[in-house]
Amino acid sequence: MPSGADATIALADHICGSEDAFVKLMNDKAQELGLKNTHFTNASGLQDKEHYSTATDIALLMSYVMKNDTCREILSTYQYTTAATDQHPEGILLESNMFSRMYGTEVTGITIEAGKTGYTDEAGHCLVSYATDDSGKEYIAVTAMGPNYWQAVYDTFAIYGTLHDGYPMPTDLEPLTTDENGYLTNMTADDTTTTTAAEDYNDYNYSYDEGGYDTNYSGGDYADTWY
Repeated sequence: MPSGADATIALADHICGSEDAFVKLMNDKAQELGLKNTHFTNASGLQDKEHYSTATDIALLMSYVMKNDTCREILSTYQYTTAATDQHPEGILLESNMFSRMYGTEVTGITIEAGKTGYTDEAGHCLVSYATDDSGKEYIAVTAMGPNYWQAVYDTFAIYGTLHDGYPMPTDLEPLTTDENGYLTNMTADDTTTTTAAEDYNDYNYSYDEGGYDTNYSGGDYADTWY
């Protein structure tokens, strides 16, 4: 489902009475799972020098999350429509950020079944995903510091492609550089839009209402094949 920092705080308040109390549970769980290089200060993942993790710890966390049936369903769902209200009589269509950018079957011999995107200025575009191969073996890939959201997707494809030679590893990528505050310094405006990639995905056209919700889904027939 789409990210929502406001929703994380609302859930934290509902479960624990405050975000601080919920964050304590998050850190307790991290310790329980053996995440040695992870510490949380908020429920949403917003930048804080004391809020950090590593690719290894995120992979361990994803492995644990996928054992929970509810979390597994959420992370593997492409679209979900909320219940109807007076303001939205047809409900609100919510879409997975990850599955709006991939089918999940682009890599030969691999099916990407679930995942979660993330972004901050400091971390760049990130993606953790869960996949299986034709034999049923399970894999988790974690990417970070992507200069744009398509790069996070293509990096993931390239990683899974090393398993069965199912996707070419790119060889023409420029190394990323950051300033003293950890911000990407060689990301240009061109990195934020990829017309060719959009065309590859049947020209998804976005149109938003006053609440910021997509009202003009036109992804084409491929939507029927997604999760």
